Amino acid sequence: MPGHDLASALGGSDEPCPIPSAHDKVHEAHYFIHQLIDNYHDPHPFRFHLSAFLSASRSITWMLQKELAYRNGFASWYESQRTRIEDDADLRFLNKLRVGVIHQGSLVPASTAWVGLCKYGEPRLGYGGFQSPLGSARNSASVGNGLWKRGQTRNS
Repeated sequence: MPGHDLASALGGSDEPCPIPSAHDKVHEAHYFIHQLIDNYHDPHPFRFHLSAFLSASRSITWMLQKELAYRNGFASWYESQRTRIEDDADLRFLNKLRVGVIHQGSLVPASTAWVGLCKYGEPRLGYGGFQSPLGSARNSASVGNGLWKRGQTRNS
């Protein structure tokens, strides 16, 4: 339908969005950040959403290049931005993680747990015997319930 393309849908006004694909990738990455938060305690959905977030995030700059390549001055502007991106330690880390997850192998669920009391963010008293790997399919609630049951058995 005329007027119902992505650029018009994302424009939010009579003016269509000048970078609809990049804009859409920003929304996609944002969506997956919320999925990461919502699924933080569930290993498999968290892994899948992290992979999708990394992919969508990286696609933003590719879409910008595609959509703005024809604009005067874009190439020099983008080169300066690319240098800033490459110098950013957090973005380098995310890209390294993305390359590993997308091109080299799957993200492996591997969490450890430590149960105890902390003061000012530092462990003070803990159940160190449980600082061990967790099963890859276990969510935080099942681990907590298991610890509770284990403590009840020892205290009986």
